[in-house]
Amino acid sequence: MSSAAWYPRAYYVEVLRGIVQVHNEPSQSYLDVVRCGRTVFEKEANTLMKLLLRGMNARLFLRKFPDFWAQDMVGGALRVDSSQIERNEVTLLVTEVAGFEHLGPLCVGFAGRALEQVTGKQVDATQTGWSFDEPDADELTLRFSW
Repeated sequence: MSSAAWYPRAYYVEVLRGIVQVHNEPSQSYLDVVRCGRTVFEKEANTLMKLLLRGMNARLFLRKFPDFWAQDMVGGALRVDSSQIERNEVTLLVTEVAGFEHLGPLCVGFAGRALEQVTGKQVDATQTGWSFDEPDADELTLRFSW
């Protein structure tokens, strides 16, 4: 296996299930998957990408984020509502992702870390649509503020 290669979604789902089962306690498992998402961003974003992100403002990054998603994500769609960006808030809607268990907290970590890179500020996140009772939701709403 290579850290620079993409693998079928089923492999990723199994890894995320394993991470959740380490503690098998909802609040700790949620934080573990969020940390996984942050780490994926750190490992995926090479030096050139990190420099590019530092040069972007939040508005430009959010305009390009669906393109980044489409380039790297097989399946699913991402829409950005940046109508509240003047208040340092953004909403992401992720759709058509049924079967990608634990994507909610993974996206919180990944997109949150990317926004921190762009804004230079700590980012707070909430999400709806995903839960441990419904880990493979077809639609997720993620709200970020900084």
